[in-house]
Amino acid sequence: MMQSVFKNKTLAHEVIEFAGEVIFRFYQPMIESGSVSCIGLADAAASGDLISKKVFKDFAVPYLHRLSERVKALGAKVFLHVCGDTTDRLDLFPLTGADLIAIDHKTSLAKAKEVLGGKMCIAGNVDPVFVLNQGTPDEVRSAAQECIEEAAAGGGYVLLPGCDIPPSISQENIDAYISVAHQYQYH
Repeated sequence: MMQSVFKNKTLAHEVIEFAGEVIFRFYQPMIESGSVSCIGLADAAASGDLISKKVFKDFAVPYLHRLSERVKALGAKVFLHVCGDTTDRLDLFPLTGADLIAIDHKTSLAKAKEVLGGKMCIAGNVDPVFVLNQGTPDEVRSAAQECIEEAAAGGGYVLLPGCDIPPSISQENIDAYISVAHQYQYH
């Protein structure tokens, strides 16, 4: 696929369109039955560490937008996560139609808030490996507090890890992380 976006664009578009249809058909019955009110999309292949902003704009944004619009027409919300450093494409995330973008720990939440504040909800971005999994409870609390300080002012922020949490994370670190969220008072 990575080569196809340059060498066989037609094939790349067809595969991405097909994948979007599969995802929609997977979620559609759950949304229509009322079982799901928000879908989660993790577009790892659209990572800022793997593709350029131009490739993201040409090969991810249109399909994410189309899928988001179809999901929203059924009454559900869209939660999107794109891995890697996405600083250069923050301005494109609202064009995806997603309601929330989960920012990877490689991207500054302060910068994301600056670019996206008021346009879409932002979530993130404690490092899931070096902090949540391998850090101490104090390091976890400190990192979570830092995220809140960078992005919570004015609303539109959700404290989440920067990406998937390793299954080996300790209960102490999970409790430390959650405690910061519970102690925060929105102003």
